[in-house]
Amino acid sequence: LVEAKSGAVTINADATPTITTIGVAIAVGTLAAAGGLAEDTVTRDVNAGIDGGEVIGSGLVDIDAGATITSDPVVVAVAIGLAAVSFMYARTTIDGATDAFLKGAGTVVRGTGLDVDATDDIDATPVVVVVAD
Repeated sequence: LVEAKSGAVTINADATPTITTIGVAIAVGTLAAAGGLAEDTVTRDVNAGIDGGEVIGSGLVDIDAGATITSDPVVVAVAIGLAAVSFMYARTTIDGATDAFLKGAGTVVRGTGLDVDATDDIDATPVVVVVAD
């Protein structure tokens, strides 16, 4: 039992992972080859909720789960020579779930209102720069 005699009840879970990966490859010579790889993997689970309990509030009962994920892999390759080859690879993988929930036997919520929200804000910007001369 969770009881707020005066005011709202708020259940909140947030995750804000930020990953920036930078890879640089430079090759100079008669036969020049440069290659680079940047790979970001974000795995997260964000959960906020009530599972089989009783919540009593005199105001709003608010359940929020949120994830703000930023992933920016950057790869730069430069190859200079008579025969020059560059290869680049940038990848972002984002996995997991963001859940806000009410579940289970006996879940009772009392108050002036109920608000259940789950939000994801994902920004993945892989950048690849290749120069071969």
